[in-house]
Amino acid sequence: MNRLSKFIRLGYASLSLTLLFAVSAPVAVYARDSNETVTKPTPTAASTEKSGSGSDFCAKLASGKAEIEKGLSDKKEKKDTAETQRTKDITGDRSKWDQELADSRTKNDTERQASFTKLEAKATTSVQVAAVKAYETTITNAVTARRKANDAARTTFRAGVDSAIAAQKASVTNQTSSFTAAVSAALATAKASCSANPADSANIRTTLKAALKTARESFTANRKSDTGIGATVKALAETRNAAVKANDATFQATAKTARDTLKAAFGSTDV
Repeated sequence: MNRLSKFIRLGYASLSLTLLFAVSAPVAVYARDSNETVTKPTPTAASTEKSGSGSDFCAKLASGKAEIEKGLSDKKEKKDTAETQRTKDITGDRSKWDQELADSRTKNDTERQASFTKLEAKATTSVQVAAVKAYETTITNAVTARRKANDAARTTFRAGVDSAIAAQKASVTNQTSSFTAAVSAALATAKASCSANPADSANIRTTLKAALKTARESFTANRKSDTGIGATVKALAETRNAAVKANDATFQATAKTARDTLKAAFGSTDV
């Protein structure tokens, strides 16, 4: 399950980058004034004055706003698709493991029954026959008990993992929703300002860029504070493994007592 937690963590890390790019890339284009160049190592006084005017910012705002909103929508769709695929992968892995376990148990049952048949053939007295039957019952019950206990431990583990994944998903959804809402609010404010006073486009652009920067920084900080589910999954796995180990110890103790009783009935260790 360490692979699972790493897979989810990397998936959400990729989401963070793509969401930020969805906002940063369009803004870099439409928020730049038409008189600006992409790089100006030594801007002149005249060029600085022109680039600060933002004279056509409001004219470009509509197309830039649409590009950002489409980018955010596309990234959300990709996130949702990735989450759905991860759920399918987890379900598929569990189904595969469960089938392998069922096959292994069937094989063990067949081999155990063959062993019981050989024991029954060795029983020549009523005492030995009764001892074999008692042994078979004890072992069969012990196997059933261990399987039920292990199944319960596995079910608890999986439920814990599912809960951790759901919490992680909800956290990321809240973070992305807050980010998207902040971006949408900033764009709406800029649009309203341009409608009310298009001549003030330079200040409107500056305000928008600052708002988008705040939204990006807040989102990045929230994602960094999200430590993921690795520690939770590890703790759940340790608890499950400890339970399985204890279940096996109980089974082995029961089986040993049953074998010792059987050997006593036969008066031999060769049974």
